[in-house]
Amino acid sequence: GFLNQLDSAKSYILKAVSLAQKYENLLPEANGFNILSDIYIAQNEIDKAIESTKKSIEIRKQIGDPFYLMSDMAQLSNIFFTAGRYDEGIKIANEALEIAAMNNLSSKISLIYNSLYKNLYAKKEYKKSADVLIKLSEINDSLNNKASANKIAEMEAKYNKLEQDNQILIL
Repeated sequence: GFLNQLDSAKSYILKAVSLAQKYENLLPEANGFNILSDIYIAQNEIDKAIESTKKSIEIRKQIGDPFYLMSDMAQLSNIFFTAGRYDEGIKIANEALEIAAMNNLSSKISLIYNSLYKNLYAKKEYKKSADVLIKLSEINDSLNNKASANKIAEMEAKYNKLEQDNQILIL
């Protein structure tokens, strides 16, 4: 796929999905449908991308994997945005946010809010889209602050270690 040999990539992914189904291995099957969806998007086959992502979502529900389920749902919301199906994009993004809240997962929240924002804005629901954009900004600020605090703590630990090493050398 990265080599832009999409027909070959699709052929191999379809074989992989077929093998995963044959051996009833749900995780590679879901991943295969997700990759297949990316290929369909690249080939501008939006309806096929939607169906492939929906299959991946159903399998993730069977597995009970909320992390990748939210990721697939955010992807589906973005695909709906691309297709101009904003109501469906909003609905699936809101469902993903509910799953995130139920499972206390924050890692995909900004991705979900971003797709929700795009669908709301495209639907001309400017007040709601502004509220989501503010929330997205708050989340990103929080993540940046947390990352900065971690980086500062890491640098302080390195500095303290160097100080200790210098003291040992002096002694």
